[in-house]
Amino acid sequence: NDVCDLPSQAAVAIVAFVATCGDGEIPGGALLFRDALNNFKAGDLSKHSFTVFALGDRSYAKFCEAGKFFDKKLEACGAKRVGEMGIGDACDE
Repeated sequence: NDVCDLPSQAAVAIVAFVATCGDGEIPGGALLFRDALNNFKAGDLSKHSFTVFALGDRSYAKFCEAGKFFDKKLEACGAKRVGEMGIGDACDE
């Protein structure tokens, strides 16, 4: 899987659009990415760049929690931030 091989790949730009489900949960389609990031070490993604757009509903206590997780993990693994995390609030519709 490409996500699991990120440390060995040539530089890529990671653009993650991440919804938060239920009580701050990561959606099923992003669990493999979460697991991969949890196995990477500091510096493993240093040749890559990233930005995250988090989607959520401000009426929930863990607003955009999944997006915040990916934003922090990508940075902790050494990826270079190219933009601040964007936020989409369902209450703004």
